[in-house]
Amino acid sequence: MKNNTVEKDLRSLHEEVIACRKEIFNLRLNSLVGQVKDTSQYRKLRKQIARAKTAMTMKQK
Repeated sequence: MKNNTVEKDLRSLHEEVIACRKEIFNLRLNSLVGQVKDTSQYRKLRKQIARAKTAMTMKQK
């Protein structure tokens, strides 16, 4: 998964960050209603965003 993130181009990495942020937003909405069963998704998505942003920074240099 980590290696796959590094191999993507900048545009797809940016789209991945946006998709993860939307997913976190949806998780927050569902947690208000009480529908979130897997709370570890927050952490997984935050790490995925960090990996994508790190790969974006590496590609820009």
